[in-house]
Amino acid sequence: MKSRSAITAAGLLLAAVASAATPVGTWTGKFLIKMPVLPPTMPAPQRTKILGMLNEMKAGKLILTMKADKTYTMTAVGMPSFPKSVNKGVWSQTGDTVNVTDAKPGSKPQSFKMSKDGRTMVYTLPADKGAMRFTR
Repeated sequence: MKSRSAITAAGLLLAAVASAATPVGTWTGKFLIKMPVLPPTMPAPQRTKILGMLNEMKAGKLILTMKADKTYTMTAVGMPSFPKSVNKGVWSQTGDTVNVTDAKPGSKPQSFKMSKDGRTMVYTLPADKGAMRFTR
């Protein structure tokens, strides 16, 4: 009886681990940016440039491809200010946290939270300035 319970518990644990959501695949992301309050003394050309770039980021999208070999690429699409923006690096996963680290020297990991169903990942921008939300 004891061994039967142990086998059942081991089977349930194995099923839980096997069914954990994986980030492998292609994701489409959007910036969810909180528009900053710009100082009233900021010169108009600078204000226009900053607001234009932020609006462009909000309107564009990101394509994130997470590969089974633990590498990723992320490409900005529809953002003329970032015409050839492609990031590459490695990723790791612990539970619902997916860390991506750019291949550029000195890059620090960025932590995404993945939904239980594995259909959404969110990265919160520093200083509560918004987020990047990816879906598949």
